[in-house]
Amino acid sequence: MNFWNKLFSTKGWVEEAEAAINHGNFEVALRLIQPRADKGDAEALFKLGGLYLHGDGLSKDQALAVKCFRKSAEKGNVKAQSTLGVCLANGWGVQPDSIEAVKWLRQAAEKGEPAAQDNLGVHYFKGEGVQRSCVEAYKWHSLAAAGWAVSESLAAAGSASEGELRSLSLRHRASASAEMTRTQIAEAEKLTREWKPI
Repeated sequence: MNFWNKLFSTKGWVEEAEAAINHGNFEVALRLIQPRADKGDAEALFKLGGLYLHGDGLSKDQALAVKCFRKSAEKGNVKAQSTLGVCLANGWGVQPDSIEAVKWLRQAAEKGEPAAQDNLGVHYFKGEGVQRSCVEAYKWHSLAAAGWAVSESLAAAGSASEGELRSLSLRHRASASAEMTRTQIAEAEKLTREWKPI
């Protein structure tokens, strides 16, 4: 890109890096991401973590991915908080730790991140890292299903479409509701309606 194109480009580095990643041009993506990650930019750290996690343009290194996600999450990046929670829950690059996974998933879920909301719902349904509660599981899955319809965040979701992710959240909610009384469902629906992101 020449000087004038750069000067008048409406694309920011994030969009350029995402386009490069989507086209498999990881060398360009790394040139955009690495210097910013080295300076502690939260979005760049998140993107670098994704490259390490999947081995895109770099040697696959889940431990380094988790370090990048953690640094980004600590700076408040919601997608990194969600992805870090998934890594901790599954033991990708770290020892599995459901309690810490729930901590990070909750931070992102409370800000409205659908992937985190759905994953937090799974933890409540299974009682992993948190006391089992079908009411809470139902609430979080309902919020995730609603969020996928308006979300641009597919960080932890791979290539699935928002419609597919919404369907997954609804199936998770159905699993929880199968074990609930009508009173519990009404309570969960009330909690869902009253919920506000922080």
